[in-house]
Amino acid sequence: MRFGRGDAGVTVGWAVIIASIFAQALFVRQTLTELDIVLLFLASAVAGAVLVDIETLVLSFVIAFGLSVVFAYFCLVLPSLLGLAGVAGEALYSAAIVMIFRSVFPSPFIFILLGGFLGSFIGEMLRLR
Repeated sequence: MRFGRGDAGVTVGWAVIIASIFAQALFVRQTLTELDIVLLFLASAVAGAVLVDIETLVLSFVIAFGLSVVFAYFCLVLPSLLGLAGVAGEALYSAAIVMIFRSVFPSPFIFILLGGFLGSFIGEMLRLR
């Protein structure tokens, strides 16, 4: 297995896209909709098509998913970190953790993984790499 700079760039980009969908949904509605899950699936399919190799895809998925949860958490607690949340700042930390993990598991996690596998399969069939 080879994990080069291009694969790392795809992984970080994938993490940023996932985190932005999570953060946008959690700021607006506090839950993910079907459209959000479809967008996560499509972004994962594109990332899988670019990565192609299944071993690289699994490693990238683990890294991207972990980074996206950290990025989304950081976005949700940023008002507290900047001191803009006032006395509710301490409660914001634990509430953000609960919101993220309730929204991320199990459906989005599975759809992101399946989208990556489908994209990898399509990338392999089209010999994109």
